[in-house]
Amino acid sequence: MKKLLITTLAILISASANAATNKGKVIATVNGENIYEYSVEAVYKTIPEDNIKSLGGKEKVTNAIINQLVSAEALKQEALKSGIEKNESFKEILKIERERLIQEEFLRQEVEKAITEKQIKEVYDEAVKEFSPEKEYLVFNILSKTEEDAKNIIKELKSGADFSKLAIKKSQTSNVKETKGSLGYIKSSDLIDNIAKEIKSIKEGEFSVAPVKSPFGWNVFHVKESRMEKAPTFEESKSTIRQSLYKEKMLEIVKELKNKAEVIYK
Repeated sequence: MKKLLITTLAILISASANAATNKGKVIATVNGENIYEYSVEAVYKTIPEDNIKSLGGKEKVTNAIINQLVSAEALKQEALKSGIEKNESFKEILKIERERLIQEEFLRQEVEKAITEKQIKEVYDEAVKEFSPEKEYLVFNILSKTEEDAKNIIKELKSGADFSKLAIKKSQTSNVKETKGSLGYIKSSDLIDNIAKEIKSIKEGEFSVAPVKSPFGWNVFHVKESRMEKAPTFEESKSTIRQSLYKEKMLEIVKELKNKAEVIYK
């Protein structure tokens, strides 16, 4: 899905981005047509930072964008050669797409004018007032296939084995070498009942006294520390709040315009 997203964005943006005034250096040429640095940057900016990390980092994502832009340019050139622009069906599609883009740009501009920093801050302040912090636990886990394996791990821990080293060696989780068994800070409300009960029962610095069954196998948990959850900062929340307000205002504008219009159903 993510690769498809990059492909789609690249194809949609390639023609318009290459027409920008400050194109930057030439990244590649396709049958003599240049693809510029600006185009790559324009697509890159549309991808959320979290997605970039999950896709392998900036260099890998940039290379993927370049490859997709090259493919998009080759496809565009072949499509233009085919004379598809002269087809009546294509002209109708182009008309519909043009109208859609006009609508979207109008809405974007109207919504941007309507949403202020003050509004965003007011929504944030109200959310903070209603925020009810929970206790968070820094949890480590060793996952075993059988209950017997988990019991043996507990014996080794009781004998003084290091939890993280044992996790790397014996846990069945796929990314254990990177995480060393860490699940990060988690809230009991996010867990299924028996695991939530187990996590809350373990004292800081200690581990499970008996294996815990989960949908994935048998678990031995270690609670390193706990803390009270903190409300996200304004800067952390601003983007999400803006998106929410954006959707609300967009629907409000569309509804208002529809109500004002003279509509006759036949």
